[in-house]
Amino acid sequence: MKMEDDGGGGGGSGVDPAECMRTAQDMLPDVIDHTLSTKVFSAKWQTIRSKLDQLNRDLCSAADCPLWDKNSVMRDLVPDVVSTLRQIGGLAKSCTELSYSGKLLMQSDLDVVVSRLNLHLRDLDLLLKSGVLQCSGGLPPSSPAADVVFFVKDLFTRLHIGNSEVKRNGLSSLVKVLDDEAVVQVVAKEGDIGYLVHLLDSNVGGVREQAVAAVAALAQACERGVFRDEGVVAPLVRLLDGGDGGDGGGFVVEKAAEALRGLTANPENARAVAANDGLAALVRICQHWPGDLHKIAVDVLVNLCSVTEIRSSLVDEGAVPVLVNLVNSGPPPVRESAANCLHLLACEGDKVRLMIECQGGVEALVTFLESAENPSHSREIAFRAIHSLSASLTASMLLMLSHKFLKQLVSILGSGSPAIQNLGASMVCNLVQGEKTVELLGEAGCVGPLAKMLEGKQSSSQEIAALALSRLFIGRSNRKEFVRDDENVARLVKLLDPGDESANRKYPLLAIEALAESKSCRKKIVLAGACEHLKKLVDMEVDGAKKVLQKIEGGHTLFKMLSRKWRETLT
Repeated sequence: MKMEDDGGGGGGSGVDPAECMRTAQDMLPDVIDHTLSTKVFSAKWQTIRSKLDQLNRDLCSAADCPLWDKNSVMRDLVPDVVSTLRQIGGLAKSCTELSYSGKLLMQSDLDVVVSRLNLHLRDLDLLLKSGVLQCSGGLPPSSPAADVVFFVKDLFTRLHIGNSEVKRNGLSSLVKVLDDEAVVQVVAKEGDIGYLVHLLDSNVGGVREQAVAAVAALAQACERGVFRDEGVVAPLVRLLDGGDGGDGGGFVVEKAAEALRGLTANPENARAVAANDGLAALVRICQHWPGDLHKIAVDVLVNLCSVTEIRSSLVDEGAVPVLVNLVNSGPPPVRESAANCLHLLACEGDKVRLMIECQGGVEALVTFLESAENPSHSREIAFRAIHSLSASLTASMLLMLSHKFLKQLVSILGSGSPAIQNLGASMVCNLVQGEKTVELLGEAGCVGPLAKMLEGKQSSSQEIAALALSRLFIGRSNRKEFVRDDENVARLVKLLDPGDESANRKYPLLAIEALAESKSCRKKIVLAGACEHLKKLVDMEVDGAKKVLQKIEGGHTLFKMLSRKWRETLT
């Protein structure tokens, strides 16, 4: 890792640091003596004397550090101290000889030197406490770890004390090394994160831009928790509205959004974005800003939608039509994130689902599903969003009228991941709204892949497949299709095996009960050994087992009696 100099040269340029320090230390006792002779403003001069005493002690401590003169901030600071001491000496002489031109003017001048002394004392305190005067940036310490710690401490000291150029260069150096995990860890522990956040509101050219870039880099790293108590969300939200696309505004907005993308993974930060009016700003970015910002802003919205209480506020801010438009016309990564948002918003209830439907969300998601590669993460997200909408009667009817969606549904049931196959089976349950939908789903080819899911390794897959089949078995043609392959019946009956006491047999029982509506199906169920399983389940007092057993045995017994009677009549 290369630690770059931040260009801290300035006021001390061309001045021998050691000579300047000797001058300051020689002047201090004389200046303090002169303040004792003043005849007016005694309280103010007492305050100045107290600060001069502290300044004297701090300068002595700094001069005792072996490498203080190698620190560029210290080299700039000492000449400023000398200048302040000369000013105080002149004011002390005027207050001793009573030669000042006006009382108010003198009072103002004394206030100015008090402020300058406060600034010097603050800077010296930071330099001494940070330990940077004990090392030289040009001479590497004894170990890489110590090198990093020194670099971070020195950099944040410069940010506090340095002028605008030093701040800009220091922040630029910080941003360049934040891709190093070692630096990120040290910044989290040793850096003044609160001051970095403070710089987000800086009006100094270039400082705000570099500060938000540094915050974005930290927020996306593993150390986003360092901002927990620093109030970082509010200034970042202000920056979302602060850019206009020119003079670095677009860069600031992009980096602010990047920072929020990392931070809002924490629900508390997500709530803070909503509390600071960040929702409207993010929706506007998704609607009006071009390029990569769409993806970043929508990713932030995904995090926000993950927090239940924020969803309704996002809907109120007009997020739904904007997200549907992005699913329709955005590049693939943006479409994926926008579809994820719609999926989460649809969980809010029927009102939001209807709003998504009215904006053309169902059609947009189906088109995205069809265009996504198989298998792919985008395909799964699009399907999850459609599943969330399918709980609505209107959406389910739209889906049933879409041949390309039914084709995709069958493909997912047959070749998707176990999780997405389960979602597909659940979708079938949602789509069944009567005999016509049952017929359409059967004609589309849903029965075959659902039957194969019955032998899945996960019990959840077996159960949801059995439930979906129980709905499809309302249609006679679907029952006929299922029993055409004896393996299908065997798979279903196997789920009744009483040997597995932890199994949930509710849905397999429903499927067998529905299948047993046909006498030809009942015969195959009996031949597959269902009665033996059912009798044991009845003894185990499994709910529904007795009803299914009576239906199968009653129908089968009646069938045998009628057959025997018919044969007797023939003879």
